[in-house]
Amino acid sequence: MRILIVEPNLSLAEFQKKRLSRDGFTVDVVESRFESALLDRERVHDALVIDSGVLQRPGNPSLRRVRSLGFAGAIIVVGGAVEKAEQIEILDGGADDFMMKPLHAGELAARLRAIHRRLRLIDPRGRLTLAAGPLEVHLLRRQALVAGRPVQLTKTEFDLLVCLMKAPGQVLSHERLVQCVFGAEKVVAPNTLAVHVKNLRSRIDLAEKSFIRTERGCGYAFVA
Repeated sequence: MRILIVEPNLSLAEFQKKRLSRDGFTVDVVESRFESALLDRERVHDALVIDSGVLQRPGNPSLRRVRSLGFAGAIIVVGGAVEKAEQIEILDGGADDFMMKPLHAGELAARLRAIHRRLRLIDPRGRLTLAAGPLEVHLLRRQALVAGRPVQLTKTEFDLLVCLMKAPGQVLSHERLVQCVFGAEKVVAPNTLAVHVKNLRSRIDLAEKSFIRTERGCGYAFVA
């Protein structure tokens, strides 16, 4: 799990990095300007731990802006004592958690592990993002992007896409996909799945790229 720590006190940040590294996390540290590091495609971060004061500095994006740019990982904001109304504003703005300083490194590690466990309930391999070329799917935020642009999917379409992307190249039968998307007990009309596949294709396919292949009489496969 890769963590980006944004902390103006570099000695404190290095202490946190050393402690979290001992707990098995990969940690990057920046002092203030964090947007480029956060959105670096070569080093994808699963979580952002950021000092609340940094968010107020000119030139840094707000949490809402961070989310709109496509960051789907966990965000933990750390800061001094604040009013409850301010904590609520931080959480509503896109943060997953707020921790008060002085920050106990052991507690931070425990909260990050809790996030990781929650993620494994969604994906057994602990992945935050599924990606294939210009298509990205963020599992925790249930967000899909094509060429960096958010795509509006229904719950069924999103679940269908995730099922297909988790088995790239494999032909998944109609029965398996229905069970994956609707559950084992759900009875659906014969053409229901085909309709959802058609709608999904219309939202994610590009002129030069189709992500879902039909195997007539067998099912569908995701083409990476």
